[in-house]
Amino acid sequence: KIPDSGTSPTGQIPELSKFSGNVSFYYEKYGFSFRINDRYRSTYVQEVPNFDGTLQAIEGASENTVDVQLGYQWNDVNFTFAAENITDTPMNSFLDGNPKHPEYYKLFGTNLLFGVSYKY
Repeated sequence: KIPDSGTSPTGQIPELSKFSGNVSFYYEKYGFSFRINDRYRSTYVQEVPNFDGTLQAIEGASENTVDVQLGYQWNDVNFTFAAENITDTPMNSFLDGNPKHPEYYKLFGTNLLFGVSYKY
């Protein structure tokens, strides 16, 4: 806990969740690989920018994000495809914890990545 309530509405350290977790499943066979990852964080204090460039501390909602990665290795060539945040989880907060009263909402979207590497 931090003593200055102007820095944090709940007394928590900004950007630090009380509870967080991560679980991954990975499978690999015959050159194919598959990984799925789920990460969770409980409510936390977000620092969002004001119009004058200063930061405002608000209570952020919990988040649950899922990522997937697929790969295939053929001889010395490796192909990789990854999709980050496939659940399209936003960074948001609500007034008094009520989802009907959003205070801040930022949608990052899903990132799709493709890669090819050659080992020599």
